[in-house]
Amino acid sequence: MESDVLEKKVNAILNMQEEAYTKKIENELYKALNTLRGKSDSMYEKYAVDGIISRLQLRKYKRYSKIEKGMIASLVLIIKNNLRVIDDAIIAIYNEAFNAEAWAIDMATGFRLDWDTIDTTELHDILDDEFYDIAKDRQLMLAKFAVRTALNTNLVVGKTNSEMNSDIKHNMNKLAMAAILLLHTQLESAKNAGKYAAILKALEYGIEGDQIWGGIIDSKIRDSHYLMASQQAKKNKKTGMFTLPDGERTPYPGWIGLRARERCNCRCWIDFIITNTDKLENEKIYEYSSYSTWMKSRNK
Repeated sequence: MESDVLEKKVNAILNMQEEAYTKKIENELYKALNTLRGKSDSMYEKYAVDGIISRLQLRKYKRYSKIEKGMIASLVLIIKNNLRVIDDAIIAIYNEAFNAEAWAIDMATGFRLDWDTIDTTELHDILDDEFYDIAKDRQLMLAKFAVRTALNTNLVVGKTNSEMNSDIKHNMNKLAMAAILLLHTQLESAKNAGKYAAILKALEYGIEGDQIWGGIIDSKIRDSHYLMASQQAKKNKKTGMFTLPDGERTPYPGWIGLRARERCNCRCWIDFIITNTDKLENEKIYEYSSYSTWMKSRNK
């Protein structure tokens, strides 16, 4: 089977896994929203007079601080769990990307190569990325901000429970957008890094091919990435780098060494189009096998 067809299959496998993690994060944030709404309902049920609560009234009964801390603690717990999910997702996606690309290379060449060792150098770099650490801290900060803003804004002017819940939803939407941006940014890095690790191993075996910059051509794509993807830019084989229009270099899209403006929420990918396998001397594979079948034989 041709490399370009196999690469599409690889990208589809990885996109499905990323979508599953996205849905998991979204579901947890929805639970968080309902938790905060429940606490707001309980607060109004206990302390509202004619449907209104004032911050002064809650402080009079020494309840404001307790309510605020309780809501923040509930939300922060869910955010911390989500951050652990993202950590796990980065590792899973990286490994899946390596394996899927290895399968594609085997199927394209007709040879079974030795893929026993996964190079995790790039994976550790993604997990230890300064941007990632800052973004995780910002998630916790936004969680506290969402609660405090909703309480202060609504209690000061004496809004109803319905208005309070509406404001909570508004602030939670901001938190959710930041969480999904973080997830997508890190998983795109992990996907491309995992594929790249397999490509490097193939090159070590003497497989020759072109590394191509792929991307989704739509209104959301950056101008610089549009130029790369629309022209199917090839990596310079001497430098081992793609060169962006402004001169910045990267081994693959989403690389952690890129500036934030070229990396955050990037949806581009790296493909490996094989051109020559003359140097291979491994055992021949005579039949195509699906990725799941290949993985079963790899895991034996």
